[in-house]
Amino acid sequence: MEAIDTGTVTDGRGPASPNEIALEESTSERVNLWVGDETVLLINGNPMDVEVVGIVS
Repeated sequence: MEAIDTGTVTDGRGPASPNEIALEESTSERVNLWVGDETVLLINGNPMDVEVVGIVS
């Protein structure tokens, strides 16, 4: 398993580019987003297309 600053990646990998994210496991379950899913983040009111590349415990 890969370690990143906020925990251990339990599925997938840590983000490697600005359009990639890792989600905490309980957040992933709550919003039903998993490795390989694409979604839109709002950052300072601006939408950004991102892909979930990892799940973190």
